[in-house]
Amino acid sequence: MIRISSPFASGSRVHREPPSHLVVDNETLRETIAFAYGLPAASVFGGPAWVGSTRYDLVVETPVQTAAIEPLLPSLQAFLADRFKLQTHREQKLMPVYNLSVGDGELKIKPSAEDRTQQRFALFVQGPPTARAVPGRNATMAELANLMQHAIMNRPVIDKTGLTGRYNFDLEWASRQAPPGSGPDIFQAVQQLGLKLEPAQGVVDTVVVDYVEQPAAD
Repeated sequence: MIRISSPFASGSRVHREPPSHLVVDNETLRETIAFAYGLPAASVFGGPAWVGSTRYDLVVETPVQTAAIEPLLPSLQAFLADRFKLQTHREQKLMPVYNLSVGDGELKIKPSAEDRTQQRFALFVQGPPTARAVPGRNATMAELANLMQHAIMNRPVIDKTGLTGRYNFDLEWASRQAPPGSGPDIFQAVQQLGLKLEPAQGVVDTVVVDYVEQPAAD
């Protein structure tokens, strides 16, 4: 299913709808392409102007019944190729990035006691626009970096922590729209977990749109 999002819709998200659907709410095609390929929107280049302005609601049928999102991304890529006639190629580019690394003080994230073989992805952004939170549960640092680059920083975030386990943590910060003194910014909030988020330059994967068509709604 494809529909133009309501002009009154606020926020955007991608979520699982059991038993076999992936649902995209109020995202531009550029944002959806970025999600489908595990990139921030800033790493998707090319295409006409509407790729970054028109917002869509999508419902994608998937053959995989799982609570995790990552196994469903090939179905989203195939949907975009079928319904939007999307053709892309990959390039590596030198771009501004953020490096996520371990800080100089005590690490405040806690190892998860959950059975990793039964892991269910539980890492998402929530909260009002001026007060944001990421309740990470049984999450890896690679998953945190991927979430941050797609939903928070809109710039590639590279996991340089060297941490390979799964952790529980609560990352809470005040957005740029919040009044002064409302709380830590995202960089200070990351430091409170014993981590660092630092700007850098890095060679990263990007996706370039070669061809795309506006689909008919259904």
